[in-house]
Amino acid sequence: MRIVYVSSVPVFPTNGGNRAVIFAQIEYFKKMGYEVYFVLLHSRQIGQFDEGEHHKTFGPNFVLLRRGKVGEAVYLFRRWVKIASRKIKHLAGSQTYHFDSADEIYYGPFDNRLKALFQLIEPDICWVPYVFFSRVFLNCEPRTLKVLDTHDSFSHQLAPEKESAGLIRADVVIAIQALEAAYFRSLLGSDAGRVRTLCLMRERTAFIEQQRSAGATFFGSSFTANIASVNYLIDHVLP
Repeated sequence: MRIVYVSSVPVFPTNGGNRAVIFAQIEYFKKMGYEVYFVLLHSRQIGQFDEGEHHKTFGPNFVLLRRGKVGEAVYLFRRWVKIASRKIKHLAGSQTYHFDSADEIYYGPFDNRLKALFQLIEPDICWVPYVFFSRVFLNCEPRTLKVLDTHDSFSHQLAPEKESAGLIRADVVIAIQALEAAYFRSLLGSDAGRVRTLCLMRERTAFIEQQRSAGATFFGSSFTANIASVNYLIDHVLP
Protein backbone atom coordinates (compact mmCIF):
# COMPACT_ATOMS: atom_id res chain seq x y z
CA MET A 1 0.00 0.00 0.00
CA ARG A 2 1.14 3.53 -0.77
CA ILE A 3 0.03 6.29 1.62
CA VAL A 4 0.64 10.02 1.28
CA TYR A 5 0.37 12.35 4.26
CA VAL A 6 -0.43 15.94 3.28
CA SER A 7 0.12 18.06 6.35
CA SER A 8 0.55 21.67 7.39
CA VAL A 9 2.19 20.34 10.55
CA PRO A 10 5.82 19.16 10.35
CA VAL A 11 7.02 16.07 12.19
CA PHE A 12 10.44 17.33 13.26
CA PRO A 13 11.22 18.53 15.80
CA THR A 14 8.57 16.36 17.50
CA ASN A 15 7.80 18.95 20.17
CA GLY A 16 3.99 19.11 20.05
CA GLY A 17 1.12 16.72 20.62
CA ASN A 18 -0.09 16.86 17.02
CA ARG A 19 3.42 16.22 15.71
CA ALA A 20 3.83 13.24 18.03
CA VAL A 21 0.53 11.75 16.85
CA ILE A 22 1.44 12.14 13.18
CA PHE A 23 4.89 10.63 13.76
CA ALA A 24 3.41 7.66 15.67
CA GLN A 25 0.95 7.01 12.85
CA ILE A 26 3.68 7.15 10.22
CA GLU A 27 5.92 4.79 12.20
CA TYR A 28 3.01 2.37 12.57
CA PHE A 29 2.30 2.32 8.83
CA LYS A 30 5.98 1.82 8.05
CA LYS A 31 6.02 -1.22 10.33
CA MET A 32 2.96 -2.48 8.47
CA GLY A 33 4.99 -2.32 5.25
CA TYR A 34 3.33 0.76 3.74
CA GLU A 35 5.30 3.05 1.46
CA VAL A 36 4.87 6.46 3.11
CA TYR A 37 5.15 9.86 1.44
CA PHE A 38 5.09 13.06 3.48
CA VAL A 39 3.99 16.29 1.78
CA LEU A 40 4.44 19.38 3.94
CA LEU A 41 2.43 22.51 3.13
CA HIS A 42 4.58 25.46 4.17
CA SER A 43 3.03 28.47 5.89
CA ARG A 44 3.95 31.41 8.10
CA GLN A 45 2.61 29.52 11.14
CA ILE A 46 4.72 26.40 10.60
CA GLY A 47 6.69 26.94 13.81
CA GLN A 48 9.97 25.10 14.46
CA PHE A 49 10.86 23.06 11.41
CA ASP A 50 13.87 20.82 10.79
CA GLU A 51 13.90 20.28 7.02
CA GLY A 52 17.06 18.16 7.15
CA GLU A 53 15.53 15.64 9.56
CA HIS A 54 12.52 15.26 7.26
CA HIS A 55 14.79 14.51 4.30
CA LYS A 56 16.76 12.06 6.44
CA THR A 57 13.62 10.21 7.58
CA PHE A 58 11.59 10.16 4.36
CA GLY A 59 14.33 10.48 1.72
CA PRO A 60 12.91 11.20 -1.76
CA ASN A 61 9.42 10.62 -0.35
CA PHE A 62 9.52 14.00 1.40
CA VAL A 63 8.02 16.90 -0.57
CA LEU A 64 7.96 20.50 0.67
CA LEU A 65 5.47 22.82 -1.05
CA ARG A 66 6.28 26.49 -0.55
CA ARG A 67 4.06 29.47 -1.26
CA GLY A 68 4.85 31.87 -4.09
CA LYS A 69 5.20 35.58 -3.33
CA VAL A 70 2.36 36.71 -5.59
CA GLY A 71 0.02 33.96 -4.44
CA GLU A 72 0.86 34.70 -0.82
CA ALA A 73 0.07 38.40 -1.30
CA VAL A 74 -3.34 37.56 -2.79
CA TYR A 75 -3.99 35.03 -0.01
CA LEU A 76 -3.17 37.53 2.75
CA PHE A 77 -5.33 40.23 1.16
CA ARG A 78 -8.33 37.89 1.01
CA ARG A 79 -7.74 36.84 4.62
CA TRP A 80 -7.62 40.50 5.70
CA VAL A 81 -10.90 41.24 3.92
CA LYS A 82 -12.63 38.30 5.63
CA ILE A 83 -11.28 39.23 9.07
CA ALA A 84 -12.34 42.89 8.64
CA SER A 85 -15.79 41.80 7.44
CA ARG A 86 -16.29 39.57 10.49
CA LYS A 87 -15.27 42.35 12.86
CA ILE A 88 -17.80 44.70 11.27
CA LYS A 89 -20.56 42.07 11.52
CA HIS A 90 -19.61 41.37 15.15
CA LEU A 91 -19.80 45.07 16.02
CA ALA A 92 -23.21 45.19 14.34
CA GLY A 93 -24.41 42.44 16.67
CA SER A 94 -24.37 39.51 14.25
CA GLN A 95 -23.19 36.06 15.33
CA THR A 96 -19.79 35.32 13.83
CA TYR A 97 -17.34 32.43 13.95
CA HIS A 98 -13.56 32.61 13.79
CA PHE A 99 -13.58 31.36 10.18
CA ASP A 100 -16.14 31.67 7.38
CA SER A 101 -15.37 28.24 5.92
CA ALA A 102 -13.13 25.21 6.37
CA ASP A 103 -11.05 26.44 3.41
CA GLU A 104 -10.27 29.95 4.67
CA ILE A 105 -6.67 29.25 5.70
CA TYR A 106 -5.98 26.87 2.80
CA TYR A 107 -3.57 28.20 0.16
CA GLY A 108 -5.43 27.66 -3.13
CA PRO A 109 -2.42 27.57 -5.50
CA PHE A 110 -1.35 24.29 -3.86
CA ASP A 111 -4.18 22.54 -5.74
CA ASN A 112 -2.52 22.17 -9.14
CA ARG A 113 0.77 21.05 -7.60
CA LEU A 114 -0.97 18.48 -5.42
CA LYS A 115 -3.00 17.16 -8.34
CA ALA A 116 0.17 16.62 -10.38
CA LEU A 117 1.90 15.02 -7.41
CA PHE A 118 -0.97 12.60 -6.78
CA GLN A 119 -0.99 11.58 -10.44
CA LEU A 120 2.72 10.81 -10.12
CA ILE A 121 2.58 8.95 -6.78
CA GLU A 122 -0.78 7.22 -7.37
CA PRO A 123 -1.45 6.75 -3.63
CA ASP A 124 -3.84 4.15 -2.30
CA ILE A 125 -4.56 6.39 0.70
CA CYS A 126 -4.40 10.16 1.20
CA TRP A 127 -4.21 11.07 4.89
CA VAL A 128 -4.83 14.71 5.90
CA PRO A 129 -4.72 16.20 9.43
CA TYR A 130 -7.31 18.89 10.28
CA VAL A 131 -10.59 19.80 8.58
CA PHE A 132 -9.05 23.10 7.40
CA PHE A 133 -7.05 21.14 4.82
CA SER A 134 -9.82 18.82 3.62
CA ARG A 135 -9.74 20.65 0.27
CA VAL A 136 -6.64 18.54 -0.46
CA PHE A 137 -9.02 15.64 -1.15
CA LEU A 138 -10.52 17.45 -4.14
CA ASN A 139 -7.22 16.83 -5.95
CA CYS A 140 -7.22 13.05 -5.38
CA GLU A 141 -8.09 10.41 -7.93
CA PRO A 142 -11.42 8.59 -7.30
CA ARG A 143 -9.60 5.33 -6.44
CA THR A 144 -7.74 6.94 -3.52
CA LEU A 145 -9.15 6.39 -0.04
CA LYS A 146 -9.42 9.80 1.64
CA VAL A 147 -8.83 9.84 5.40
CA LEU A 148 -9.36 13.01 7.45
CA ASP A 149 -7.65 12.93 10.84
CA THR A 150 -9.58 15.68 12.63
CA HIS A 151 -7.32 15.95 15.73
CA ASP A 152 -9.95 18.26 17.24
CA SER A 153 -13.48 19.47 16.70
CA PHE A 154 -13.60 23.11 15.63
CA SER A 155 -17.19 23.80 16.67
CA HIS A 156 -15.96 26.92 18.48
CA GLN A 157 -14.38 28.27 15.27
CA LEU A 158 -16.64 26.99 12.46
CA ALA A 159 -20.41 26.99 12.00
CA PRO A 160 -21.73 23.39 12.06
CA GLU A 161 -22.65 23.39 8.37
CA LYS A 162 -19.17 24.67 7.48
CA GLU A 163 -17.38 21.99 9.49
CA SER A 164 -19.71 19.37 7.99
CA ALA A 165 -18.83 20.59 4.47
CA GLY A 166 -15.18 19.82 5.20
CA LEU A 167 -15.83 16.45 6.83
CA ILE A 168 -17.99 15.14 3.98
CA ARG A 169 -15.04 15.33 1.58
CA ALA A 170 -13.42 12.37 3.36
CA ASP A 171 -14.24 8.69 3.00
CA VAL A 172 -13.15 8.15 6.62
CA VAL A 173 -13.30 10.74 9.41
CA ILE A 174 -11.12 10.00 12.44
CA ALA A 175 -12.00 11.35 15.88
CA ILE A 176 -9.65 11.11 18.85
CA GLN A 177 -12.40 10.46 21.41
CA ALA A 178 -15.98 9.20 21.59
CA LEU A 179 -17.49 12.60 22.43
CA GLU A 180 -16.12 14.23 19.29
CA ALA A 181 -16.99 11.16 17.21
CA ALA A 182 -20.63 11.56 18.30
CA TYR A 183 -20.55 15.24 17.33
CA PHE A 184 -19.12 14.46 13.88
CA ARG A 185 -21.79 11.80 13.36
CA SER A 186 -24.47 14.34 14.20
CA LEU A 187 -23.02 16.71 11.58
CA LEU A 188 -22.81 14.03 8.88
CA GLY A 189 -26.29 12.58 9.37
CA SER A 190 -26.81 9.76 6.86
CA ASP A 191 -23.03 9.66 6.28
CA ALA A 192 -22.28 9.14 9.99
CA GLY A 193 -20.84 5.72 9.20
CA ARG A 194 -17.70 7.41 7.91
CA VAL A 195 -16.63 8.33 11.45
CA ARG A 196 -14.12 6.17 13.33
CA THR A 197 -12.41 6.68 16.69
CA LEU A 198 -8.66 6.21 16.90
CA CYS A 199 -6.35 7.17 19.77
CA LEU A 200 -2.68 6.29 19.55
CA MET A 201 -1.33 6.13 23.07
CA ARG A 202 1.99 4.60 24.08
CA GLU A 203 1.73 1.83 26.65
CA ARG A 204 2.87 2.87 30.10
CA THR A 205 6.12 1.14 31.04
CA ALA A 206 5.64 1.51 34.81
CA PHE A 207 2.60 1.82 37.04
CA ILE A 208 2.10 4.97 39.09
CA GLU A 209 2.03 4.38 42.84
CA GLN A 210 -0.62 6.82 43.95
CA GLN A 211 0.16 6.33 47.64
CA ARG A 212 3.64 7.79 47.09
CA SER A 213 2.50 10.63 44.83
CA ALA A 214 2.34 14.11 46.33
CA GLY A 215 0.37 15.52 43.41
CA ALA A 216 0.10 15.79 39.66
CA THR A 217 1.20 18.24 36.99
CA PHE A 218 -0.85 19.08 33.92
CA PHE A 219 1.64 20.13 31.26
CA GLY A 220 0.35 21.73 28.07
CA SER A 221 -0.08 24.92 26.07
CA SER A 222 -2.74 27.56 26.72
CA PHE A 223 -5.06 25.92 24.19
CA THR A 224 -8.86 25.92 24.47
CA ALA A 225 -9.13 22.13 24.70
CA ASN A 226 -6.34 21.93 27.30
CA ILE A 227 -7.99 24.57 29.47
CA ALA A 228 -11.34 22.76 29.23
CA SER A 229 -9.60 19.52 30.25
CA VAL A 230 -7.95 21.12 33.29
CA ASN A 231 -11.27 22.63 34.41
CA TYR A 232 -13.00 19.26 34.02
CA LEU A 233 -10.27 17.59 36.08
CA ILE A 234 -10.59 20.19 38.85
CA ASP A 235 -14.38 20.32 38.90
CA HIS A 236 -15.35 16.66 38.33
CA VAL A 237 -12.38 14.38 39.03
CA LEU A 238 -10.48 15.82 41.99
CA PRO A 239 -13.53 16.11 44.30
